[in-house]
Amino acid sequence: MDAIETQLDALESVGLVELYQTEPELEYLFRHVLIQEAAYASMVRHERRRLHHLVGEVLERRYVAGQRELAAVLALHFEQAGDQNQALDYLVAAAEYALEPPRCCPRAPPTRKRCVDGHWFTCDEPKRARTACH
Repeated sequence: MDAIETQLDALESVGLVELYQTEPELEYLFRHVLIQEAAYASMVRHERRRLHHLVGEVLERRYVAGQRELAAVLALHFEQAGDQNQALDYLVAAAEYALEPPRCCPRAPPTRKRCVDGHWFTCDEPKRARTACH
C-alpha cells in the first residue's frame, strides 16, 4: 500500500471521505461539502496553488487522449494555480468541445461561460474570447 492509499484509508476511517467508485478509476469524495471547504481553507494559498498546478499537470500527462473531455476541469485547476494562459487555453477548448454535436443544441440560447479574471464570453464565440481575454 502506498502513502496516498494509507492517507485515504485514514481519512475514510474517520469519516472525512468515502469511496465513490473503483472503475474506471479509483475516486474518493468528501462526505460533505463543508468538510471539503474546511480542508481547502486550512491550506495556505501558495500550497493550494501548487497542488492545483500539480493536479493539472498530472491530468494532462495521464489523459492525453481525453484532454478535450477534461478541458473544463483542467481550466479550473490551472486557473486556481494562477496559470492564466493555460486556464484560458483550456476554457476555450472546453467551449469548443461543448459546441460539438451532439453536446450542443443549435436552437438553444448561448450560455455564458466564465473566463479568466472575471471576463465573460458566450460559448458560441470561443475564438473571440481568446482574443478578448489576452
